[in-house]
Amino acid sequence: MKKTYPRYIAAFTLLGIALVLLVIWNINAGSVSMSAGEIARILFHPSAQMKSSTNYTIVRSLRLPRILAAVILGGALSVSGFLLQTFFGNPI
Repeated sequence: MKKTYPRYIAAFTLLGIALVLLVIWNINAGSVSMSAGEIARILFHPSAQMKSSTNYTIVRSLRLPRILAAVILGGALSVSGFLLQTFFGNPI
C-alpha cells in the first residue's frame, strides 16, 4: 500500500506557487515599469515589431536570465546541501 504524505504535497505546492509568484514579481520589478499584459506578450507571444522594442530587450536579455540563474543556483545549493547532509550522516 502506497503511503501519501499530505504535508509534503501541501508544502511543495505552496513553494511552487511562491516560486511562480516571485518570478513574475521579479520580472515586473525594475526601474522601467511595464504592465503585466506587456510582460505576458513579451514572454509568450512576441511579434516581429515587439522584438525591436526596448522593453523586449530588457525582459529577454536582462531580467529573465538573471531570474533563471537565481532559480537554478538556489536549486543547486539545496541539492548540494542535501547531499552533504546525507553523505556525512547528519540527522538534522
